[in-house]
Amino acid sequence: MTILATKANFTGSSVTEGQFKANFDDLVDFIQETSGMAAGTTLTISVGAVTPPIANGGFNLIDTEAAASTDNLDIINTTNTPDGRLLFIRPADTTRTVVVRDNQGGTGRVLLARGTTFSMDSTEKWMLLKLVGTSWEEVFRSYGADTTTEVSDLGLANAIKNDTTTDLTVGYTSTIETVTYGATITPNFTTQGVKELTATGNFTLNKPASGNSGVSIMRITVSNASGITLTAGTNVFLVGDTFDGLDTEVYLITVAYYAGTTNKMYAIINKVGG
Repeated sequence: MTILATKANFTGSSVTEGQFKANFDDLVDFIQETSGMAAGTTLTISVGAVTPPIANGGFNLIDTEAAASTDNLDIINTTNTPDGRLLFIRPADTTRTVVVRDNQGGTGRVLLARGTTFSMDSTEKWMLLKLVGTSWEEVFRSYGADTTTEVSDLGLANAIKNDTTTDLTVGYTSTIETVTYGATITPNFTTQGVKELTATGNFTLNKPASGNSGVSIMRITVSNASGITLTAGTNVFLVGDTFDGLDTEVYLITVAYYAGTTNKMYAIINKVGG
């Protein structure tokens, strides 16, 4: 790929017309090689490797060898690419999966941010890489509309837990439970979702007796003009806004439970309405 001339190669008093023209041609080539400045090139994997051409705008469509349904991409040869350049890649065909594998060794190896493979099974999936020395380092990846795989790859599938049976989704409203005077709430952190409660009397928040660590979210609407108090059970710590429990107030309580040796639970209280 083209190496950009220095400013002196354009403005120096000793620069000839021919040198200026050559430097200007290099500048045009450099711009055309820059990411996003060209339509890109389709590269077909050969024995796990591809070689980006000199001028293609830093964008390549990757196809599988012999149009196989799936193929591994282990090496992106750096023959035409200087250190520091950026490279966009995505599959050439949504019916053929390109599997980018982490650190398969050698010049042109790909070092993925999470150390795990990235299966690009849709033309909506992209990856941006930067050449650092002789290795391509991942800058970011895009999953397109495949949010299920994205959540799984990021390790978020079990990050939010509570005691309903419905997944946490935008606009989700669970069955509303009523918390009466003297009641005890004990999150079990077994399924995903938001627990929706209406409190009509004083109640206590307890930690589980056993189980896995996790996070639970509770939305509590107070329905008592006299006011309601929230009491923390053993090894339960309340932080954030004060729970003064006046009628029509709404609280969002995020509960984090650590099931290790300390076996503690923290409830972060946020007043969101009322």
